[in-house]
Amino acid sequence: MSDKELYEIEYTLLGEHHVDVIENLDVPIIEVVHELALKHHVELDDLSAGDAGMPHAAGITDVSIHSLEGSEGSATA
Repeated sequence: MSDKELYEIEYTLLGEHHVDVIENLDVPIIEVVHELALKHHVELDDLSAGDAGMPHAAGITDVSIHSLEGSEGSATA
């Protein structure tokens, strides 16, 4: 537990490719996307009529997460 595993998150924001590094995958991916939206000042849509508790970050698409420690796989949302 002394070393944290790093992950590279790739996503498209308003048509532009972005890459960031994150440390914690013990949270739902939607929370990671929410943090990216806040970082880039992207508005979150209120979809309370649809999926309760699942905010939609307008303009953030094609999210994929890869371990920087090796190529053990990826998670895609």
